[in-house]
Amino acid sequence: AGGAHGPSVVAPLGMGGISSALTGQTLQRETQMEERRAELQRKRDEETARRQEHAAAVSVRKVIQRIRVVQPSNFEALRTELEKTIVVHLDKLGSMAEKVQQEAEKELIEAQARMDALNEKLLKEQKQKAEEEAKRQMQTEIAEKMKSDAADTVGGVESKIDLASEASGALEEAIKEGSHEKVLKAAHAAEEVLQVAQTVVTEASKALSSIAWKDLELSQTLVVEVKGEYKRLQAKVAKFRKDLIKLATITNEAKERETRRAAALKKEQDEKEFFAKFDSCGVGMLNR
Repeated sequence: AGGAHGPSVVAPLGMGGISSALTGQTLQRETQMEERRAELQRKRDEETARRQEHAAAVSVRKVIQRIRVVQPSNFEALRTELEKTIVVHLDKLGSMAEKVQQEAEKELIEAQARMDALNEKLLKEQKQKAEEEAKRQMQTEIAEKMKSDAADTVGGVESKIDLASEASGALEEAIKEGSHEKVLKAAHAAEEVLQVAQTVVTEASKALSSIAWKDLELSQTLVVEVKGEYKRLQAKVAKFRKDLIKLATITNEAKERETRRAAALKKEQDEKEFFAKFDSCGVGMLNR
C-alpha cells in the first residue's frame, strides 16, 4: 500500500466478484430485452388499435357515403342505420371517434337540408300537378258541355225538320186526295212549320259558327276536338237547310198551284153565275 498521497491500487477480483459482475450484466441485458419486448408489444398493440380504428372508421364512412346520395324515401332508414353503426363501432374507433362522429353529424345536417329542399320541391310539383289536373278537368268539362249544348241545339233543329217533313208529307197526301180546301190547309200548316224550322236552322248555324276559339281557355287538343264536333254538326245543319229548301219548294209550288186552281174555279163560278142571270128559263141558253 502507498502512503497517503501515493497511487491507489485496485485489488484483484476474486471468483465471487466476477460472478457478481456477470450476473449484473445478465440482468441488465434481460431488462433491456424485456423493455424492447414491451416496446414491440406496445407498438403492435398500437398498430392493432390503429387498424381497428381504421376498420371501424371505414365501416362508419361507408354509411356516411350512402347518406351523401340518399333519397327522401329512405333517408330516415339510412339515418337510423348510421346511428346504429356508430354505436356498434364506437369503442373500436378510439381516437377517431370524435372526428368520425363529427363527419357523420355534418353529413346528416347537409343531407337533412337536401331532403328538406327535395321535399319542398316535391310538394310544389305535387301542388302544380294537382292544379294542372284540376284545370284539365275543368277544361274537359267545359269542352264536354260545349259539345253537349251544340248537340242539343242541333237535336232541336232536327225535331223541327222532322215536323216539317211530316207537314210536307201531309201536304202530299192532300194533293193526292185532290181536295182544294185540304191542300190549302195543309200548305198553310206546312208553311208555318217550315218558317219555324228555318228560324231554328238559322239560329243553330249562327251559334255554331260564332265561337271565338282563340278566347277559349282550353288546351289545343280540346279546341281541336270541339272544333271537329262543331264542324260535324254544322255539316248536319247545312243538310237540314237544303232539306228545308226542298220542302219549301214543294210547299210553295203546291200553294201556288192551288191558288191558281182556286182562281180558275172562282172564274168558272163567276161565269156560271153571270150566265145564270140571262138563262131565266134554265135551258142553258141566253134569253133574247
